[in-house]
Order: sequence, then structure tokens, then C-alpha cells
Amino acid sequence: MLKTGLAILNAYIQTPASIHYYKRMKEELDSLGVSLDYKTNAEILALIGSNGDILASEMSNYDFVLYLDKDEYVAYMLEKAGVKLFDSAEAIRLCDNKMLTYIALSNAGIKMPKTISAPLNYIGSDDDTFIKEVAKELSFPIVAKDNYGSLGKEVYLIKNFDELVEFEKSHKFGAHLYQEFIESSKGHDFRIIVINGRVVASMKRCNDNGDFRSNDMHIDLTKMEQGNYLMQCFAIFIYLKGTDKPYEAANHYMDFFDKVMKENSDRIAQVTTVQEILDNYARGKTSAMLTIEEGGVLEGSLEKLQHFYDRGVRMITLTWNFENEIAYPNYVYE
Repeated sequence: MLKTGLAILNAYIQTPASIHYYKRMKEELDSLGVSLDYKTNAEILALIGSNGDILASEMSNYDFVLYLDKDEYVAYMLEKAGVKLFDSAEAIRLCDNKMLTYIALSNAGIKMPKTISAPLNYIGSDDDTFIKEVAKELSFPIVAKDNYGSLGKEVYLIKNFDELVEFEKSHKFGAHLYQEFIESSKGHDFRIIVINGRVVASMKRCNDNGDFRSNDMHIDLTKMEQGNYLMQCFAIFIYLKGTDKPYEAANHYMDFFDKVMKENSDRIAQVTTVQEILDNYARGKTSAMLTIEEGGVLEGSLEKLQHFYDRGVRMITLTWNFENEIAYPNYVYE
């Protein structure tokens, strides 16, 4: 029986969701008498030695690995070194690329939307032969997806040929695909968990109004408007033990915040002063204040503090749970 496992997470970004996943798996495995340790892929030195053999010395004490990252290279090396992975390296590779996922599921009796893979454009050509064929094969609206993307991100609804032309121009250097829009599936989908070829659990997820700006999580624009929100704080949370570049990680999340604000500028706007909150209220808009949870993102630099202020941050916690350059927690988590 497998008795000792290791959870491997990405060294540079660990979301609260991935940490929660590890903790829940650890709780369940503990109840079965199976221990589960935790490391990042930076702490696992898997390499190809001078004699051509895969070396993974850190793995000798573990019966299996719960692989919570998308780094397929390390996954393949660990498997070649004899490590049992959940999920397998091949499953990780296939599931991380949407087009490869659809190809893997094809010819298996599974109904899917018509799917067209965009040719890789190595020279940035604007030739429109391909998109004309797409428009001919798929009626509008058309669903476009970047091949790489998770959590429903990088999915677009293209309503007409002009939008198709613009999308192809802006995505011509990246791997992407086009699919027919299934009207009967609008606003809902199914999450199905399959183990060893057997369906063990399923869940129907519904979004009654089908609005891209509405969801079934804790917060969205529709809920804020229905609750007559004056202002909502949007916190950039950085888990210090999950990255060695907290400043860079915070800016990455802020770029996404800026994108969301721009896409929904008719309903919500960032604020930095009381007057801006009042102005938004007068225009019928919700206000969004950008904040940071974890003073370690400053990396001890007043210049970086000024940078975040200039980006609109108006509130920051000194620390979350870890020591940093400006604060010390009440208790140090090992």
C-alpha cells in the first residue's frame, strides 16, 4: 500500500486554491494512514545525468507524487525515474492544451462542438484565407479559445466577421482554436471526474443569465449591483512561500485587474479618492479600490511602495502570515 506521498506545486506561483487543495488532500489521506508532504518543483532536482539516466534523488523517500503543477518536463522526468504520479505526465500535457484535449477525446463516441485548430503563424502573415474558411464552416457567433488557459480564462465570443479578423490579428502568434457556439448549452456546463475510465462524480454548473460578467462564486458585478454596492475592495493576495518574486507577482495580478476594469468600464471603475467614489455613484457605477494583502511585495523598497501607489493601491496589510522587511507575525508557520 502507498504510505508516503509528496505534493508538488509550482515554485513561482501558488494560489490560495492550490494550497487549499493540498491541505484537503492531506486531511483525507491522514485519515487513511497515508502521509503527504509538500514541496515546490524548485526543491525537486530532477535531471538527466552525464550517462543519460534520469536522476531524482529527492524522491527516494516517497511512494507517490500528487502533482499539482503543469510543468510537464519535470513530470516526465519523475515518471522515467520510476515515480508514480497523480496525474500522469501525459494527462497533464493533454489537459493543459485545449486542442490536444479535443484530439485525445476524438473518435471515442463523445459529442463535441465543431473544432478548428488555427495554423501556427510563424511570420505574422495577415493572409485571410484561413479565417474565411472558418467563417464558412462555423456560423456566428463563434467561440475562440487560446490553447493554453485555465479557469475559463482566454475564452472569447466572436459575433461577426470583423471581430473574427481582429481576433486573428491579435492572436496570430499564439496557438488557438475556433469552435461552433452551442446555443442549447449557453449558461451551463458539466464538471465530470473520471478515474480509471469510470465516472465517479459529476456536477452541473449553471449561470442563469449567461452573462460573462456574472458567476456562481462569492462576488461578481451583478451581485454587487443587486446589493447596491458603493465600493468593493479588490485585494492582491501574495503567498510569500509560493514565490521568490512577490513584487513581480503582484504586478501580474494588477495587470489582470486593469484588464477587467477596462472590459467593464461601463459598470465599474477604479477609485483612489472619496470624490471619485462619489463621482462613480452619480454616474451609476460601482467603485473598485485596489488593495494588497502582504507587505512583502514591497521587497523593502520605498520606490516599489510609490510604484504601487501610482497604480492606485490605497490600502496594504503589513504582513499576512510571514516575516518580511516591514513586519513580523504573531506566530511563525513552519
